[in-house]
Amino acid sequence: MWIKPRCGECMIGNYSQLRPTALLACTNPACEHVIAPSDLVDVDEWKLRNGIVVIADPLL
Repeated sequence: MWIKPRCGECMIGNYSQLRPTALLACTNPACEHVIAPSDLVDVDEWKLRNGIVVIADPLL
């Protein structure tokens, strides 16, 4: 099963791809948190689904 990781700043939004760059931005309009995909390197497996980052849930 795949889950959407929450933003580490506001804990409300998820990460989506900030096009045309490879950066990932929070989907919460009140939050301006942006990270690089390399910030998710501790996650074994992640990908984009409809522009939203999803990660494999190791517990399921």
